Amino acid sequence: MIKLKELVKHHCECGNSCCGLNESQQDKIRAQKKFQSLMKHESNLRDRMFKLEQAFLADARPENKELAKELKKIYKNNVTSFMRDTAKLVKKLK
Repeated sequence: MIKLKELVKHHCECGNSCCGLNESQQDKIRAQKKFQSLMKHESNLRDRMFKLEQAFLADARPENKELAKELKKIYKNNVTSFMRDTAKLVKKLK
């Protein structure tokens, strides 16, 4: 297999495998599997976040309710948006 650096250096026009750069479908499959693993880890994180939120709500003080809402908002703004963006990028992968 020819390296990209060598491909850029030498301009081969023979038409064989050395003339082009082919990406394997294995790269896409590998990325999809890594994303599935990431989704599993994110679901565990979400479950723990909800348990933490319930711990905040166990004591029904108004300030604790506000903290629980803030925790949920932070999670949604950061982790959820990251997962959405990542899913879009994995789908675009060729």
